Amino acid sequence: MNIKETIECFHIAFSHRLASKVDRNFFCLKGGCNLRFYFQSIRYSEDIDFDVHTISVDTLKKNVSKILDDKTFHLILKNNLNIELIDWSDPKQTTTTQRWKVTIKAGSQLAVPTKIEFSRRTSTITGAETSAINVQLTSDYNLQPVILQHYKLSKAIEQKIGALLNRTETQARDIIDLKILKDQISKSEIFPMSQANKVKAIETLMSVSFEDYKSQVWPYLLTNYQEHYGKQEIWNQIQDEVIKFIESQPKSTS
Repeated sequence: MNIKETIECFHIAFSHRLASKVDRNFFCLKGGCNLRFYFQSIRYSEDIDFDVHTISVDTLKKNVSKILDDKTFHLILKNNLNIELIDWSDPKQTTTTQRWKVTIKAGSQLAVPTKIEFSRRTSTITGAETSAINVQLTSDYNLQPVILQHYKLSKAIEQKIGALLNRTETQARDIIDLKILKDQISKSEIFPMSQANKVKAIETLMSVSFEDYKSQVWPYLLTNYQEHYGKQEIWNQIQDEVIKFIESQPKSTS
């Protein structure tokens, strides 16, 4: 495995342990890992993110820390996946965000960091379903099937549109993620937006340069896609398609 595959494999293995310790209804996979695990994204994710509710901060902290300290989990990583969990810390444990920093390595690779984050910014989880991670993905890593609650396609698109509108710092990944997601929806699905939000989203899209994309996103694409997606004209095409998608949505009053 390369470094990005090592991180992804760890994320899946951790998610499997988490689902065995914490009720799946209490947490929901989101972000880049949701796209990779369920929607055939070609972009690896550096970190793994969940929404969480009901379970207390202290209880979740104990459960996640117990997983990361579990010698059996360490042995499974080492013996089955050739991954070593070198170190971890829990630097942020608040009522809105709980974050763990983990350092791992595989074989002779350099040690690499990743983060596990849980957000409590929503009191309920909507637009989600419980299903197995893409079987091809887990079988490629020789992992057992993993069943998680995750956000469905339409909700993931809503979240990405929200990211375009609300992030303090624009991320090029939001644009390619929207391209990947929009290509999978039916023509009947719509995402009403106010005219002001359409203008803001398009301005945000246009503010991301090819250089931004090449440094922020391109290195995290699957290797066999990097040559094709490393061209300026392809990036321009992605931007154009997402802009047309935004423009095509019906106007809302809010």
